Amino acid sequence: GFYGNAAEVKALAADPETARQAAAELRGLLDLSPENQRALYLLGVLEYYRGDLPGVQRHISHLSSSVG
Repeated sequence: GFYGNAAEVKALAADPETARQAAAELRGLLDLSPENQRALYLLGVLEYYRGDLPGVQRHISHLSSSVG
C-alpha cells in the first residue's frame, strides 16, 4: 500500500502522468474536506518533488493557518 513517506511521494513525482493523477486525487480529497491535513501535506510534498515551489508555499500556508 501507499503510506505517503517521502520516498513514495518522490517516486510518484518522477512520472509526470502519475504525479498529475495523484495531485488530482489529492485535490479531490481537499474538495470534499478542505481541512484534510494529510492531503494538504502530501500535495505540498508532491509539488516540492515536482519543483513547484509556489505550490508548496500555498499548501504550507494553508496547513499553518488551519492548525492555529
